[in-house]
Amino acid sequence: MKRILSILLAAVIMASVFPAMPSYAASEVPKLEAESAMVIDMTTGDVLYKLNENEMRYPASTTKMVTGILAIEKLDFKSTLTADQEVAATLGTSLKLKDGEEINAWDALNAMMVGSCNDCAVLIAKAIAGSVYEFVNMMNAKLAEIGVTATHFTNPHGLHEDDHYSCASDLAKIAMYCMENETFRQIVRQGDYTVPATNKTEQRVVDSTNLLIKDENDTNRIYVDNVLRYCKYPGVFGIKTGYTKAAGGCLISAAEKDGTKIMCIILKSSSMGRFADSIKLLDWGFNNFRTIQCTHAGDVLEDTVAVKRGAFNKVGVKIRDDIFYTIPSEASDSIITTRLVLEESVKAPVEEGQVLGTLEVYESGLKVGATDVLATDTVEKGGILSIFGIEDATARKIWLGITLFIFLLIAALAAYVIVKRRQIARKKAARAAKLKARQEAEERRRQLWSRSYDQEKYGRTFDDDQK
Repeated sequence: MKRILSILLAAVIMASVFPAMPSYAASEVPKLEAESAMVIDMTTGDVLYKLNENEMRYPASTTKMVTGILAIEKLDFKSTLTADQEVAATLGTSLKLKDGEEINAWDALNAMMVGSCNDCAVLIAKAIAGSVYEFVNMMNAKLAEIGVTATHFTNPHGLHEDDHYSCASDLAKIAMYCMENETFRQIVRQGDYTVPATNKTEQRVVDSTNLLIKDENDTNRIYVDNVLRYCKYPGVFGIKTGYTKAAGGCLISAAEKDGTKIMCIILKSSSMGRFADSIKLLDWGFNNFRTIQCTHAGDVLEDTVAVKRGAFNKVGVKIRDDIFYTIPSEASDSIITTRLVLEESVKAPVEEGQVLGTLEVYESGLKVGATDVLATDTVEKGGILSIFGIEDATARKIWLGITLFIFLLIAALAAYVIVKRRQIARKKAARAAKLKARQEAEERRRQLWSRSYDQEKYGRTFDDDQK
């Protein structure tokens, strides 16, 4: 069921790429020499044009894309490779390696991809797998890994063999896979490469066979739409040429203009016609389509999601993926809109990166893509007050306030007790002083009374007897 839905969605997207609306109709595709061709938005993968894309063709040296990516994945670039008689006897375009010649692996790879040197392809194949036969098995296993189904290789360079074939759609998949590798991209964009001197040959410079990258030679000028021009095309950054008598002119090119990256596949053209065809289709692609970015991975949105029983009562959200979309060149960006669908709330704990919703992308009201929306932070389970939606930070302030209040209350009570004790002590002292004063007064009164009594009774006092 999911596969069926995916196919339906792909069909919808393709329908939007090839708009039926008259206001966004693409211009007519130029006439080509090529018998198979494709134009692809490299960012979105949308196919903008196709011609006999599934028909079997001989790929010629475009084969070297697979040899190159295997070399990048498996070779030690610092290693030294030694050519043998099989390498030296390789036909076609070559670096003219000699039997016993030693060359750095990185130099051999660049010479193969930039100058399309067949002998370097055989050298690399034997260095990786021990033999061309075993390397070819690796190539076909790699094709299966990439997901191509109508391609079969019998050699590492593309020289003609009846059982060595591919098609435009497969070569597009191969090229897209290879161009995901930064090292591969750096190599295929070069206009030339200098091979240092070896033990048997002086320094050599190989020029790119892709005239779209570098060439401004008058002898190579071509007619494009009845205009005589150089092959060099602005913004080209690859990818690989190919030519044999059976394959005809082949070229897989890539160019960028104003943020839009377009790949063009040309098969079964002529030697110079492949460049003219590529220029026509690149111009057509850039004139009719452009790529826009609908979402930016990592962007934090203004919206938040409520968190229940958490240390925080809400968490921010961010976009997981970049979403790009191909639109007609004259269309406004406003035809693309987005819709955010979030969970109303989530229970703690929440992990950073946890999916909390989706951001849907619409083109003229039709959903064309979506990406997950993720939690920006981790939210641990909250304390007891989180039951009432109170964050831990606020709860800490509350507990601190309560603790301070209790402390102040205890301090106040202690002060009150001390004061009261002092008051009681003072009252006791005052009562004692009063009692003592009364007692002393009473004693004095008694003494006076006693004297008075003695005086009246005896005519003298006790004090007189003491004298």
